[in-house]
Amino acid sequence: MAHNFPKISAPFGRATPKDRLVDTSIFAKPWVQMFYDNNIKMYASEKVDGTSVGIVWNGERISFVGHTDKSQFAPRYLEYLNKTFGTSEFESVIEEIFGDKAVTIYGEGISKDYNVHYGYTDGNFIMYDIQNENGTFYNRESVIEIAKKLDLIYPHEEMMTIKESIEYVKTRPQSWLNSDYKLEGLVLRSPIELYGNNGGRVICKIKVKDFVDNIKDYKEWFMDISMLNNEQYKLYREAENQVSDEHPYKCVCGRLCTGLHERNCKQFRKSVERRYNMLLKKMNKGEWYERRNVEIVGKFDWL
Repeated sequence: MAHNFPKISAPFGRATPKDRLVDTSIFAKPWVQMFYDNNIKMYASEKVDGTSVGIVWNGERISFVGHTDKSQFAPRYLEYLNKTFGTSEFESVIEEIFGDKAVTIYGEGISKDYNVHYGYTDGNFIMYDIQNENGTFYNRESVIEIAKKLDLIYPHEEMMTIKESIEYVKTRPQSWLNSDYKLEGLVLRSPIELYGNNGGRVICKIKVKDFVDNIKDYKEWFMDISMLNNEQYKLYREAENQVSDEHPYKCVCGRLCTGLHERNCKQFRKSVERRYNMLLKKMNKGEWYERRNVEIVGKFDWL
């Protein structure tokens, strides 16, 4: 049984590897063109920005798995998982629903340890799928029903065509989970569980950043840098300068270092985030570190 949630791909390709925006005339898979041209409605749910979590029931006991077999959860979030789902009480409920049938319940783990916590600083689990031992997935109605039985949050869904979802993300909407946050994108699923010739699911993701023309404008919208006070902003820039000065010729990723490259390099931005947190700790600003707006500081690795 594949416990790790399969990667969800984008429905469109790019004209060249250097293009940042997708080209809606380049279909990633044959089914995408069929759904796109015929305006077939799909289940659209929010792409929650957390960490992938699988609650694995093997018919006897519960275990947890991340995005890959080597993934490790943040200690505090792992504690939340064990206290919430690793109990005999929860196992009894799972056994009552599934019996000895092996399943994996997938969801997005959110807490202050990850990019965006959506207000759930102490941890939560946003359920979105259930997979059978044979690799097939439960239909949406069954997933929603089981989420209610388990008292788990299931993300809001609407019926949209691919074209409608594109137009919607272009408006740069707020999160459906918590309107104080930005929507990263949408995940689209077929109205009934369908699979392609290669066995892959009919599922795709529509991300806001793939349809924003002006990257600077997008950064300002998503990060909302004005929410940082002056001292936080200066400290973040200090962390950025320190990491840049330590790599005058080649970036931390090994490529030739330029200002444009640093602004868009995931590894560089992650290094800056780590340095920023380190500086906060050294300044004994523990409250900033625990309560900092990670939606702002932690999103540079997107771009």
